[in-house]
Amino acid sequence: ICKYLKNFIPFQLMEFDKSKPFLVTGANGYLASHVIKALLNRGYKVRGTVRSLAKKERYEYLTNLDAEHKNNLDFVEADLSDEKSWEKAV
Repeated sequence: ICKYLKNFIPFQLMEFDKSKPFLVTGANGYLASHVIKALLNRGYKVRGTVRSLAKKERYEYLTNLDAEHKNNLDFVEADLSDEKSWEKAV
């Protein structure tokens, strides 16, 4: 995790229900990728939103962030201008 986010992650001292996924929007972004890695390292499930599932090259690297927990990561396509696209995400 980058040195700037290391002490910033607010869930550092809290426990959450590990049976439900965290939703991380803009999953392939710089900050989101560090949040995803931190969540996976702590054993949480993560659902990341991306603009297009068809463009795997833009988010595929995220599956290699934590090989031990990569089964806890999935992606959904979500468009900010389409309210229905968020139903799968949440």
